[in-house]
Amino acid sequence: PGVGGECRAQATGEAEALSARFRQAVRRVAPSVVGVRALPPQGPDTPRPEPPPAGEAGGSGVVIDAARGIVLTNDHVVAGAGRIAVTWPDGRERIASRAVRDPKSDLAIVFV
Repeated sequence: PGVGGECRAQATGEAEALSARFRQAVRRVAPSVVGVRALPPQGPDTPRPEPPPAGEAGGSGVVIDAARGIVLTNDHVVAGAGRIAVTWPDGRERIASRAVRDPKSDLAIVFV
């Protein structure tokens, strides 16, 4: 084992430690990440939408206040939506009561 082997071993150890920290961070924040979908308007004669087909475009959001049902997402995800569906990590889906958009910053606050 020469200098190259020691450097590889050190780099491998650092990469494994970084990977472990990353996995720990994901476990901590994953419950606050939600799916966000723009839906067409729904009227009294409009059938309830089916779940989206695999690969359908949507986006993600971050729960910033779970008690009040406030989610931060990108404006382009909800732009033009008649309704907005938020899917929680446990699979529950709720329709947003309203959204406040800022197209200039590409941010939106969704209330569920």
